[in-house]
Amino acid sequence: MKLNLHLSCLRNLLRIKRQDTIPDTKVLNKVNIPSISTLLVKAQLRWTGYVTRMTCTRLPKQIFFGELKNGYQVQGGPKKRYKGTKKASLKSFGVDLQSWESLAQDGSAWRRKVQEDAVFCESRKRSCAMLKSQRGKSAKEGFVGCTSERYSSCSCSKSLALKPKYV
Repeated sequence: MKLNLHLSCLRNLLRIKRQDTIPDTKVLNKVNIPSISTLLVKAQLRWTGYVTRMTCTRLPKQIFFGELKNGYQVQGGPKKRYKGTKKASLKSFGVDLQSWESLAQDGSAWRRKVQEDAVFCESRKRSCAMLKSQRGKSAKEGFVGCTSERYSSCSCSKSLALKPKYV
């Protein structure tokens, strides 16, 4: 189980021990708040909208939309820049990459869009986590009862070799 400060504080407030093996999604559902990753992306996109509405003479906007004239790329591949993370954040929230700047010009509409997309993104993450958990539980149940030498999984079509006399 992957814990971070956000979830460990929530678990502490709810008096849930790590040994209780309660999934993160259930903890978040109990307090009805989004995950820390969704909160961070939401804050990033709200700030992005704010910078987009700035005048072109402001330094943050110049840096945000500027390009490097001189310099070189580090050998071994590009490092992720803010523009790359912004693009990934826009995609994860389902915002159109072509028209987001025009949408961000209206501050209240942008904040409303980001809030709605954050709720949608969080619900999608939770449903995916629940499906993954259910698949894991059903795979464990099928694995214990298997008597053949090879067990094939229907979800990923991989076959696992079992040790003799495992069951």
